[in-house]
Amino acid sequence: MAVTLPPEAWHAILLHLEAGRWQGKQSLKAFSLTSQLGCQLARRHLFRRLKFTIGRASLWPNRNGTTLIRLLQNSPSISQSIRALHLKYSHSSYEELPIPNLDMGQLLQIIAHLPNLRSFTTNMNSMLAVTTDAYAGLPCNLAELVIQFHGSNIWYAPCAAPLLQLLSCFGTVGIFSLEFFPSSPCPCVPEQFDKGNVRTWDDHFSAVLAKHGMPIHIAVQSVDMTLVEDDIKFLVLRALRSSPSVDSLTSITIRLLRETDAAEWGKLLRLCTGLLNIKLSIFKYSFMILKSPEERLEFWSDLHLSSCTTLRSVKFKDSIEITGSDTVSPIPNAWLDILSLAHPSSLEQLTMDLTFSAVPARYGDHIDAQKLFNDTAHGMDWARFRDILRRCTHLREFEFLATGWMQFVSFDFGWMEQCVEKELKHWLDEGVLKVTVKEDLPDPLEEDTW
Repeated sequence: MAVTLPPEAWHAILLHLEAGRWQGKQSLKAFSLTSQLGCQLARRHLFRRLKFTIGRASLWPNRNGTTLIRLLQNSPSISQSIRALHLKYSHSSYEELPIPNLDMGQLLQIIAHLPNLRSFTTNMNSMLAVTTDAYAGLPCNLAELVIQFHGSNIWYAPCAAPLLQLLSCFGTVGIFSLEFFPSSPCPCVPEQFDKGNVRTWDDHFSAVLAKHGMPIHIAVQSVDMTLVEDDIKFLVLRALRSSPSVDSLTSITIRLLRETDAAEWGKLLRLCTGLLNIKLSIFKYSFMILKSPEERLEFWSDLHLSSCTTLRSVKFKDSIEITGSDTVSPIPNAWLDILSLAHPSSLEQLTMDLTFSAVPARYGDHIDAQKLFNDTAHGMDWARFRDILRRCTHLREFEFLATGWMQFVSFDFGWMEQCVEKELKHWLDEGVLKVTVKEDLPDPLEEDTW
């Protein structure tokens, strides 16, 4: 008599095979060849995460969009199994410009055949926009959408049309990440300059959106463009602001690179009435060092954090490079300025993640770091910090993370933990504050080899 295992048992067996560190996929393939039942059971695990490379016809004659579409059309069991798709474009590093061989029409056909797709990653330099809206409003709600740029020429900017078109074709997108885009703006519209030969970005972005058509619906819950150091993010911000679903944003990750960034993000934040979480990093802060306290508050007011009345979680993550006893950093004061502009009654979680770095380190660097951190003018104003925390009446979790990253020299950063616990003793006694201090000494074996 044949023995039939319950579905839960088969699922556990397949998960065990898939978890193999080196031969997980090979074990699943071998299991699928044992019987018809084995093939049916393993298929969902084999195709759950699919990475498909679309290459030039001369290099990959069978790796093109038409081949993938035909596979999905003829194999419903495979298309229904795919939960995560990574569509990669293969190009030659010897070519000046990549030759697109996948247009938006093909991409939307692929997505239309994936009813259970939850995560999609692609590189935009492989795409060409289409004028048809036959696939607009796909019944596909993504948990994650990652758009990258990995072209052979980093100065070649892709057209903005497929980026805006892709964003507007889904029902909702949980997490949207934009990564590694080039520095130049959309090449379809000539750059605009004023009489001083300075780019007028407002006019340029308006012309780009007018040329390519404004997306009707962009429903995104979380935005992360921290790996985009260029002006394409401003174009995306303007597209998000113009969407009627802008209030769907609940989480934003911000990395400030220039003085104008705060105002650009602020134009979006004041429209996000339901924002719950914000992560903020001040990557370049030289423009803030000489500002007075009044000028700093005026600068951060452009972020319009006061408009986010439902904000529950704030996370700061920054680093300070110790260059000597005269090191000056506006990071601690900037954190307090931003917190002072938030609604204290709604804040429930606060994280401060700070790294002190010195490369190469000197034996006095930990003393310089301690001096800076306790300097009221250029470090942490503890009295002001306590006053802000007292107004956060619903604060339940406050995590303070400090890392000393010193190359070649080992230091004890125990003073940091003692300092924070002493200055914020009330929140430590209440069980709200958790302080974590560690030293991160690089492993010589992990360093680059020249």
